[in-house]
Amino acid sequence: MNLGISKSLNYDIYSNADRADFVRSLFTPELEQLAKEHYNEDSTKKELEAAANYILYGKDPKTDKNFVQKKEVQIETKYSSYKKKEMESLDSLLEDPNTKEVDFQPIQKNCYKKYKPTIDREKDKDIPGMQDLWNAIDKLAAQVKEYKDKKQLGLDFYKKNHLLIQLRKEQFALKDSEDTTIKCKGYHLSGPIPANLSSDTGYVRDYQQEFVYKCYRAEHYKRDFGPEWYAREQQEIANYIVSANPNLNWQWVEVSQNTIDFTNSKHVYEFLELYSTLVQSCDENLNCDLKFLIWELEDYIEQANLSEARRHILIRKIDKATNEQIREELQEKFGLAYSDNYISTIYKQMICDKIAKAAQLSRDNYIYRNQPEKFKVCSTCGTKLLRDSRNFIKKQNSKDGLAARCKMCDKKIRDKKKEEGKKNG
Repeated sequence: MNLGISKSLNYDIYSNADRADFVRSLFTPELEQLAKEHYNEDSTKKELEAAANYILYGKDPKTDKNFVQKKEVQIETKYSSYKKKEMESLDSLLEDPNTKEVDFQPIQKNCYKKYKPTIDREKDKDIPGMQDLWNAIDKLAAQVKEYKDKKQLGLDFYKKNHLLIQLRKEQFALKDSEDTTIKCKGYHLSGPIPANLSSDTGYVRDYQQEFVYKCYRAEHYKRDFGPEWYAREQQEIANYIVSANPNLNWQWVEVSQNTIDFTNSKHVYEFLELYSTLVQSCDENLNCDLKFLIWELEDYIEQANLSEARRHILIRKIDKATNEQIREELQEKFGLAYSDNYISTIYKQMICDKIAKAAQLSRDNYIYRNQPEKFKVCSTCGTKLLRDSRNFIKKQNSKDGLAARCKMCDKKIRDKKKEEGKKNG
């Protein structure tokens, strides 16, 4: 039942008390009756949840914080299991027979930690365009401060504050673009890629058409994704470069180290290591853009179709559980006897690699979205999928070398036959 509450909410109201009064005014006797009658419907629950969040995110005029920022309320996220453990007293831990001495040892500093980049106005002043950007930031920051001093924290304030955050992010983008190394200029022919390039992944960029095409060169991509995928990618890159206008300004640009690439299993692993921290940061800051990256990674995790055991390993690893704890849980829940080292291997190599391959398949679906001949419909479930061995089992007798039904349907049929065989046996 569409109650129309979410569309009527006034976000210009600042304080949580005023927002609560506003929501009360929306709930007329007729609306309350409708809400009670259709309470079990998902649409009604979403509208009521939107009204509740509207109040919870209202600011307290005394502290300038909302209930979530003050830790008085914890709003459920998509993966509510990814939470920190509750605090325990030292006495209760000492009395617990399962407590080990290693639990009290200080955490070793991670030597692989990447420190947060900074902007130094003295060192970075010679970067082209940086001075103009700083002038715009200073001017906008003064306006935001004036709004805060006058306590005019309505919609205009939030818009200017959001723009200020975006401009400050542009500082790092501008600094990063200055550090990007141009390795080869005027590259537009079909000849071999220069051997002096050090990065295993790069972009061919045409500045006139603003076209960017990702190029894979390293041999490990052939090993990870298969020679068929690698050959197809190389041929497509070569075809596009050959057909390009020779007058265009082609340049080979090395990939920035600050670019997040979910098709790279190492990037997936590093992102998962910081997952809990990033989710908590997004919950505390409504203007945080990291939530879009988190949502994207969660989509790839769903598309990876991990088994229940591997999904359990992933969740417990994000929860920072030890391999010993995970090993005992796998033995109890799934009857699997894995060693501690093998659990790390499954997580770092198999799970992260499968998520990266799901991201690559999603990217290929987007690249070929306007080429219907590249897709094929599964004969069992009717899903339209990319005509590729990653979606369909190879079959020599078929016209395109692929089976009629997709791998997911084929697995369901095989599992069903296996279960029937066990019952009959």
